[in-house]
Amino acid sequence: MNSRRLLSFMRKCWLFLAYASLAALLLGELGRHYWLLELFSHFVPVYAVLLVFGALSSRQHVQRLLFGLTAAALAVWMFTPTAANKPSSPAAQRFISYNLYINNPQTEADFNWLLQQQADVVFLTEATPLMGITQHLQAAYPYGCERLDDSPFGLILLSKQPLSSCEVLQYGSLYRFPAIRAQLGNGRVVYAMHPPPPISAFLAKERDRVLQDIAAQVAQESGEVLVMGDMNNSAFAPSFRQFIQDSGLNLQAPRAMPTWRPGLIGIDHILRRSKHTATVTYGPWLGSDHRPVIARW
Repeated sequence: MNSRRLLSFMRKCWLFLAYASLAALLLGELGRHYWLLELFSHFVPVYAVLLVFGALSSRQHVQRLLFGLTAAALAVWMFTPTAANKPSSPAAQRFISYNLYINNPQTEADFNWLLQQQADVVFLTEATPLMGITQHLQAAYPYGCERLDDSPFGLILLSKQPLSSCEVLQYGSLYRFPAIRAQLGNGRVVYAMHPPPPISAFLAKERDRVLQDIAAQVAQESGEVLVMGDMNNSAFAPSFRQFIQDSGLNLQAPRAMPTWRPGLIGIDHILRRSKHTATVTYGPWLGSDHRPVIARW
């Protein structure tokens, strides 16, 4: 194949992939009606890149405009958080949410990293009794509550300072997939959760039920609220956007930051409802297939 034919072939491939990306975006939006289609919604960054290459490869003005404008709109959507800029808290606290990964081969190194961060509140998911979490962290974090389990749905919330309350929520959809509600000494409320991954119709429905139940309870809270955890849902998904709308929470971080290594998509989140902003950053890749999410609020 000579160079001209190769370039022509590559151009056709990029155009095909650009049109496929547009189709995938539409299918993702239909995911609000069928769980399997929603899986297309999580890969917006990939679609944006393919649309850019499609625009560069096209020889038609209308085609270039379609691909280019769509890619630009996706870029704005990916990197612009939903929260408005408001004054920072004068006494900001530091929160870490981290999926430890049930088969983590280096939990002790991960615990040492967590201790070095000196966060005020730490939330860990896929937390099992055999990991020795309390033995490693309880001296620095003597307060909190837990529901450790030999499954991917064990969880523990730890605090440096005394809590007004801390309870494991197990009602409705949370009976199988519990969450934690804690009230800090300053009156702020923290919800921490880990709904199931949408790998089947049943689990996708259960994930959405967990999000709906938490959203309903958050909406009833009168004060400042922070919600964190591995939510097994990207910020691009229709079900996650519905969760934000129903709860009144704000997504502070850009949507495109990957937190789960296998899919390179962002499914670990920290959101808040507050008169102050929360600065959200991300930790390094440690022994887990997830990376920690860190908020200063």
